[in-house]
Amino acid sequence: SQHDGYSSYQLRRHFRQFDALHASLRSKFNGVPELPPKGSAKDEAFLERRRAGLTFYLSALLADSVLAECEDVEIFLELTSAGQLLNKLFEKDVFLNQLVLEKDQALALAQSRTVELSSNLDRQFGVLNETRARSRTSSLEKDAQIADLQRRLSQQSAQPRRAKGETALMATLDDENLEVKRGKVVLGKGAGSIGVEGE
Repeated sequence: SQHDGYSSYQLRRHFRQFDALHASLRSKFNGVPELPPKGSAKDEAFLERRRAGLTFYLSALLADSVLAECEDVEIFLELTSAGQLLNKLFEKDVFLNQLVLEKDQALALAQSRTVELSSNLDRQFGVLNETRARSRTSSLEKDAQIADLQRRLSQQSAQPRRAKGETALMATLDDENLEVKRGKVVLGKGAGSIGVEGE
């Protein structure tokens, strides 16, 4: 109806329809006015206050040129389309919930794979570093053993020859099978031999 140059509407809508409209508008726009609280449907005084609050809510929507031209508001105001709006908003809600769930699952899977790959890389780097450390330690130990043998052999060469049948030098060094036997240095694992003046 028309009075004082303004249009007025009489609508019969369930509160859940207002709630659905409100949720749709909040998902698309900022500055959407607040709905009055739902409260008890048995308290007449409360229902009257809520009815006034819903009237104010609709007036605020229609006073905003952007919200007033929104398709959801236009559909809500059409009496025959109120049920369609509710169904449409429900379908959108179900679709969005499903989409969010799928995205969350994909993100969780990606995060799980990232953690697994990171853990595998950490383990592999740990094994590599441990192998390098062992290799360096083993190499240093061999170098020290060879240097010690060379020193001892030099000392042996400088001493006068021993009586026949006397062993020039006999030593066995740790687990690398590096041995010094009569007249020959034997390096374990095919490393070769060093000649020594012997009998």
